[in-house]
Amino acid sequence: MENVGPNSYTTSELISIELYDLVKEFSIPRDAYRKLVRLMNTTIRDNDKLARESNPQIMHGPQVERMMQQQTTLSAHSYDVCENGSEIPTSRSKQ
Repeated sequence: MENVGPNSYTTSELISIELYDLVKEFSIPRDAYRKLVRLMNTTIRDNDKLARESNPQIMHGPQVERMMQQQTTLSAHSYDVCENGSEIPTSRSKQ
């Protein structure tokens, strides 16, 4: 039997093992596992781009939600319309 030393695995193999352990521990579905692997491979491929950022890091859910809310400039508007689809004149529509 071959001895497994500390340098037996490459960095990407060690990361793969760690990810596999997390997937098994938390019963992550296979499809989600595939997407996580693709995401991590993209991150590895884009390492040069990340190196140019001042403090690159993956954010947690609440931080991502705040960031997305700050970037979103959508606002809801409601209009009264009659059955034939034309707008009913209101004080707002005269502006």
